[in-house]
Amino acid sequence: MLTLGVEEEDLLLDPETGLPLARATQVRRAAGLHPALADGEVQHELLQAQLSETTAA
Repeated sequence: MLTLGVEEEDLLLDPETGLPLARATQVRRAAGLHPALADGEVQHELLQAQLSETTAA
């Protein structure tokens, strides 16, 4: 069966300074608590201020 996935990359920024904010671990932990997200759907990227969300349909 053929599937199609979507990947979105996010850069976490400090709202006051606009600089990258190393909070990827905290955001992943909070996202893991949401029942609508599949296990492993939110992943680390190269920098601690980056996240990647993936889906497959």
